[in-house]
Amino acid sequence: STKIRHAEKRRNSTCALADAIAQAALDAWRSLDVRTSRQTVVAAIVLHHQEKCTCLSLGAGTKTPSRAAVVAGGDGALRDCHAEVLAVRAFRRYLYAALQSNGCAAFEK
Repeated sequence: STKIRHAEKRRNSTCALADAIAQAALDAWRSLDVRTSRQTVVAAIVLHHQEKCTCLSLGAGTKTPSRAAVVAGGDGALRDCHAEVLAVRAFRRYLYAALQSNGCAAFEK
């Protein structure tokens, strides 16, 4: 039988909202159909509005890039590859794009 790693076990919290937020993030990640042989850390910024969770940004990464990636990227390479940092950077881009297009439906009342 295949051994399931601790991080891959099915989890349910005692909080329905936490489960809904986690599910929105996982659904967004899975929709990208990323295939990797490495264990990946995923972080997301999720909006909860009117009983619905929507993933606004997503970041996936590790603590540091590989040495080959740093060398190939030169001085302009992104050196912090924490999933949380990437999710925040993506969220900022989302907000800037929303401001440039005169608003965002996700933030309207």
